[in-house]
Amino acid sequence: MSRIGLLVCLGLFVAPLCGAQTSVRTDTVHFQSGPETVPGYLAMPDSPGRHPALVVIQEWWGLNDWVKEQAREFARQGYVALAPDLYHGKVATNPEDAHELSRGMPRD
Repeated sequence: MSRIGLLVCLGLFVAPLCGAQTSVRTDTVHFQSGPETVPGYLAMPDSPGRHPALVVIQEWWGLNDWVKEQAREFARQGYVALAPDLYHGKVATNPEDAHELSRGMPRD
């Protein structure tokens, strides 16, 4: 990787840490995805106005505390962050359970 490329990558990770922090609101939400209703964790800045939004995809462990903290951190930086609960409330605590939960996901 070139030095410029490395600096750009570092800037993407470090720049948000230097910005102003804001308080956040969180909520459990439900939304339609095809024929099913999917739960999710929503974190948003507690400030008026429009905010950019993003989707935080969980790791194979599920929607655990670490993923929720990442969504809150994005919200502190001014983003609305939605983390869908792809395992519908189940969270793995070991690799075997995580593997089984991930196998239950549709291929698409």
